[in-house]
Amino acid sequence: QSLDDSDPAISIFAADDPVTAQMYQRYSNQPGRTCQIFDPSDIPDSLAQVFPLAGKMNLANLAAAVKIAKNFNISDKTIADSLPSFKSLPHRLEKVTTVNGVTYYDDSIATTPVSVIAAISAFDQPKILIAGGYDKNIPFDELGSVIAKNAKAAILIGQTADKIAKAITTCPDNTAKVEIVPTLADAVKQAQNIAAPGDIVLLSPACASYDMFQNFRQRGLAFKKLVNDLQ
Repeated sequence: QSLDDSDPAISIFAADDPVTAQMYQRYSNQPGRTCQIFDPSDIPDSLAQVFPLAGKMNLANLAAAVKIAKNFNISDKTIADSLPSFKSLPHRLEKVTTVNGVTYYDDSIATTPVSVIAAISAFDQPKILIAGGYDKNIPFDELGSVIAKNAKAAILIGQTADKIAKAITTCPDNTAKVEIVPTLADAVKQAQNIAAPGDIVLLSPACASYDMFQNFRQRGLAFKKLVNDLQ
């Protein structure tokens, strides 16, 4: 449908998504519409360095927001000044604290393998993953391969611990240390024992919490308390 001059439109599309990239191509020549694309690589270092949220997906969100802001003539300085106040939503790649050079993240809301894969890809640092939980009878093959190639260690809990461990250790190129422990408290303690300064400890379970907790929020709050009690 064409747009006339009295009803101009600006449409902003993600460059790195095949669906939205096709939409950009489709609508770019539509009369009355201006089409723009955004990409995480658009973000200059001056902004990325003051943006406290981790991961490519958050950087993509920032790129979209910056593109919108630019259409309202908001300056880079105004954008940069606002970024340090940004905080993660609870239990969504939420930074808990740094202890002895090791930074702990609560991603308890990650109850599917695909969400954990996204969380792992969010960090370049060595990663110690805490995962496992209620068994929804979903496959862990792809997640196991990603952990095997991209994690320093996986500490596994809950009903699915054995399944996730098998998915990791059967990968021929596995380099991750795999341990199964009885409780989340044991997992946090073991992660602290394994971690070195500069590492990330990431609670990103890939499973629901119902085998050990009421819900993902209770699991995340328990993780935060355990981390904050570390010495």
